[in-house]
Amino acid sequence: MLKQVFPSAQFADPAAETMLHEAETLIGVAIPEKVRSLYFECDGFREDRGSAQYLFPLFGSSGLVELTKSMWLEFEGVWPEFSLRKYIFFGSSCCDHLFGVNSQVPFNLIQFHHNMEGTFEDHGTDVIKMYEEDYHRFDADAV
Repeated sequence: MLKQVFPSAQFADPAAETMLHEAETLIGVAIPEKVRSLYFECDGFREDRGSAQYLFPLFGSSGLVELTKSMWLEFEGVWPEFSLRKYIFFGSSCCDHLFGVNSQVPFNLIQFHHNMEGTFEDHGTDVIKMYEEDYHRFDADAV
């Protein structure tokens, strides 16, 4: 699906089930199915216009596990009314906002940047739609 929507993007090889299980063990929560399924297509990808990393690899210093844990620790208690602990950060937008997914029910997607100071942009439940909206920001910027 991702390769059909973003045919010119740079894709890593697919992740194995064991990799996803290890990532979930390390962060201590299950990755929601809509995001897990992306990893079975590729363990990370960058779009071709601005090189935004729409899907982080699972591991490494700029991977889902390390970035999620870092965000949880860095902003713990900074905004008492808003906790990042329920979000798994799996990618970034062309504007350097992090894409996050609620690891609890109900499923929802957000874009977050520390400059938002305890708020976020809600992006519903469709990961591909969120990617496409971000990708088309380049069209608006070209005008």
